[in-house]
Amino acid sequence: MTLHDGIAALEQQRFTDAEALFRQFVENPNNLEQGATMLLFALIWQNKIDDLHTLVKDSEHWRHYQSALYDALMHFAKQNRFDVIITLSKHLAPKHVFIRAIIEFITGCAKAGPGNTNAAASHFQNAYAITHDGETPLALVENLEHLFKAGWNVEDDAFVSQVMNDEKLNANKAGLLVEHNILATSVQPADKQDFVIYSACDEKYVDAFVEDEVLSLDKLGYARIFHLNIVGGSQACADKIDAIRARLKHVTLNYTMERAPQPGSTTYLACSRFVNALSIMDIYDQDLLISDVDIVFFSDVNRVASHMQTHDVGCMFFENTLPWLRHFATEVYVKNNPQGRKYLMALGNYCLKKLEQHRYWTLDQMAMYCIANAFKRMGQKISMFDFRAQGVIFHEIQPQMDARLVRNLTRFE
Repeated sequence: MTLHDGIAALEQQRFTDAEALFRQFVENPNNLEQGATMLLFALIWQNKIDDLHTLVKDSEHWRHYQSALYDALMHFAKQNRFDVIITLSKHLAPKHVFIRAIIEFITGCAKAGPGNTNAAASHFQNAYAITHDGETPLALVENLEHLFKAGWNVEDDAFVSQVMNDEKLNANKAGLLVEHNILATSVQPADKQDFVIYSACDEKYVDAFVEDEVLSLDKLGYARIFHLNIVGGSQACADKIDAIRARLKHVTLNYTMERAPQPGSTTYLACSRFVNALSIMDIYDQDLLISDVDIVFFSDVNRVASHMQTHDVGCMFFENTLPWLRHFATEVYVKNNPQGRKYLMALGNYCLKKLEQHRYWTLDQMAMYCIANAFKRMGQKISMFDFRAQGVIFHEIQPQMDARLVRNLTRFE
């Protein structure tokens, strides 16, 4: 028996035969990676929920089958076959907790896809609650646990409105770094430019990335202000910044140092540049290009402002089933105008509020996506510019970033 025999039976809608063939195929553990999803297809078409549940929760190969069920249902979602998922959900019993959670998650993805974060939020929250909030949290394969945690960051318009107008959160961000948490500041005077480039990181990233980023900017030969906010920096870190400064001919390198939150959070590191962006904007009273530190700049960075003349916020947009991969935080240009400042207030507050509750990776990009969609429905006039669609490419990722990608896999705190 081969995998193709079972696939042929599926195509002929001989689902019982397909199930038998796939069960025989996966008896060999070496065939699980190929056969698990196919077996689940056969069971889904027969609405054999108890059999599905046994495989994903109780079988010795549950890890393979959990991922396979996600892949199978995402296949139907991408083919707009939500009728299959809806039919499946009608047969669920309370005991089918994992399958219920997966269906909630994928339904959330479907509703978030066209921007309906209002409708999607409850499904993502339900998926998280099912998997994590019970007396005994479900045993989950790692990549699925990450998905449920990331989806938990989706919030509706009411949340966006609430955090944007939260007086306590706003008070912490009125012209100073959050909660006056400044360890050190070094801002050298410079001629006013069309925008300031602003990054944030911890001391380890200063060693790994900042020098290459700033030197790439300096080589372009254009006077530019680069501001770095360092979370948990030290005197040794300040000395490193001074050493980089000594090599610069055109760029003014300024920095602030902020106390690291306790307990330490890699998610906060990702979000800190947005949390503190208004403070940095107030220092310079200029537009900001908020940048990752693990990039190097091309000469087109000097023309970014010209593309933003009639827009308030610019970033890269992608079509992706997962909502937190639709707005990229690698480069975000924000105008120093009422619309841009309102966007930064909402973005920083969204991140702060979620950080008070939990700390999960992907929060920054999820916040960007939810806020953009909420602003449309709330009548907040803001013009968004898509760098990627318009072919505005002014950076590339540093090679060292590959090592960071591996570390990111364990950053769902």
